[in-house]
Amino acid sequence: MAGAIMISEIVFVRDYTSFWRTISPLSEDFVRHINMHVLDRYEAELITKTVTSRRAIINEIGFELFCTCYETGSTSDHIIAHEIHNIANKTSSYISSLRTRAPKFESQLSEEEIEEAKKIGERLLNFFQNFNTVILRPKFPGCGQLNSCFGDIIADDTLYEIKSGGRPFRSIDLRQLVLYLALNRLSPEYNVNNLALYNPRQGFHFVMSQNEFALQFSGLSSEELCHKIEYELISCDLVRFENPT
Repeated sequence: MAGAIMISEIVFVRDYTSFWRTISPLSEDFVRHINMHVLDRYEAELITKTVTSRRAIINEIGFELFCTCYETGSTSDHIIAHEIHNIANKTSSYISSLRTRAPKFESQLSEEEIEEAKKIGERLLNFFQNFNTVILRPKFPGCGQLNSCFGDIIADDTLYEIKSGGRPFRSIDLRQLVLYLALNRLSPEYNVNNLALYNPRQGFHFVMSQNEFALQFSGLSSEELCHKIEYELISCDLVRFENPT
């Protein structure tokens, strides 16, 4: 791959839409079905007073607070103010790195935003405390032009993608899950039998076996789907799938 431009998994699932249309022709119908018929309500929707444009940074800070609390055995109320603002600064830089044409998020948080981030973190703690084994930010190997990357959570044998926005789940969320599944199959590190989505802001939860998920997503078995993704990543020039700017 000498001279090839390496890409992140976010860029791959977001910008290479022709690749995903080819490999997953059923995904839009599948995600509509998930949103309309099969979501489980885990808890009531979070009531919020913060502005929509700040939700991305609040959601990411909530996830970071959850990870910190889970790893230390503490609660969000025990995280002191300057630590929360340090998390906010780090999160702002991370989000900006994903949005090449967007302005940097202002990382200074209002009291309402801090409280909302804490609530999201607490909801994640409440949800994942029911599992025996929780792996935070599982790392998956790179493949071809794709850099190594990190998922959100593996709880027991289920790979979770956390989406804390106010929107329904989208096909791009499903793409992330199957991409991580394919990378893990290429270089097995984790035991993953199920794929799942959880939105702590809205309280919705969805889980399905990887085989059924692959079938609904692409019409292929999980083995066939992962093989197709791996083949394209390793053998082909992904430029032909890139969206024109």
